Amino acid sequence: MAANRVFGLIDDGLALAHAHFLDAAECSRVAYFWRQDGLGRGVRPKALGYGRELGAAQIDNAMNAVRDASGAVDEDAVYTALGLSRLGKPWPAGRVPYHALDTAISHGTHVMDLAAGPWDVLARLSNPPSDLDAPPNWHRLQDPASQAPIVAVQLDYRTVQDTSGGSMNVHVLDALMYILARCQPSAEVVVNISFGALAGPHDGSSLLEAAMDDLVQRCAGRLQIVLAAGNSYQSRTHANLTLQAGKATACAGWCHRMTRHQAFLSSGFPRAPLRCSFNSRHPATLHCRHSCQANLARGCRTSCCAAP
Repeated sequence: MAANRVFGLIDDGLALAHAHFLDAAECSRVAYFWRQDGLGRGVRPKALGYGRELGAAQIDNAMNAVRDASGAVDEDAVYTALGLSRLGKPWPAGRVPYHALDTAISHGTHVMDLAAGPWDVLARLSNPPSDLDAPPNWHRLQDPASQAPIVAVQLDYRTVQDTSGGSMNVHVLDALMYILARCQPSAEVVVNISFGALAGPHDGSSLLEAAMDDLVQRCAGRLQIVLAAGNSYQSRTHANLTLQAGKATACAGWCHRMTRHQAFLSSGFPRAPLRCSFNSRHPATLHCRHSCQANLARGCRTSCCAAP
C-alpha cells in the first residue's frame, strides 16, 4: 500500500511510464493503476469487480524489460507489453485515441504532470506576460507533490461521453474508494478529478458532490479533493431564466441531430408552484421523467432525453 503522502488522479490517458513520473531509482512513481474499461493487462480488483489493475512491480518489470544500455526506457514498448498501446493501428479520422497511452496528446498525462511533475508550472510557459514577477524555476522540485507515490485511475471514456452524468457518479466514487483502499489508513491523500457531468444543479447538492463531502468528513482531514471548474470546451450547455408571476418565459435550445449520443435536457425550478411544458421540433422522441404539464410545487427537477 502507498504510505505517507499520496497523490491520486482520476482522469484519462495516464502515461504511467513517462520520464516525468520516475523516482530517484528510475522506477515509476505510479504505485497502482486501475483502468476501468478493462482493456490491457492486469487483474480485476476483487472489491470492485471490473476493470484491470496494475501494481508497481508489474509496471517496473515492463519498464526494465525494455531499457537500453544507457538505462533509458522505450516508453512505447512498455505500453505495448501492457496492452495499453494502439499497436501501430491507424485511428479513425476525427477521433481522439483516449484509450491508448502511446499518443502525442493526453489530457490525463498533462494534468498529472502539472500537479505532480518534477518542474514548476512557470518553467513550462513559452510566452509569460511581461509584468509577471515570477521568473521560471528550472530546478527539479522537491515538494511533496513531485515526490509522492501516485495512485491513478483511468476512467472508462464511455462514462465521460454520457452527457446525463448518470454513470459518472458511480465511476468517480468507485475511483475514490479504490485510491483510499490502496493507501495506508494514516496516509494524507490529495485526489485531482478533471472530469465532471454537464447535467445537474452544479451547486454542491448533487449526489456525487454530497458523497464526496461525506467521504472527506469521514477521512477526518487526511483526504483533499481538487475538482475542475472547466468550461467543457466552451459548449453552450446551460441557461438561466428569470421568472415573473403571471408571465410566460420561453427558452429555446438546439440539439444537433447527427450526434452519436443521447441528448439530455435537465431543468431546475424554484420552490414555488408553476406550470411548465417542453416542446420538441426534433424528429426524435422526447422522454420526460415528470409530466410536462404538471404543477411543480416543491422545487422539482425534470430530466428529458431526446434519443437520436
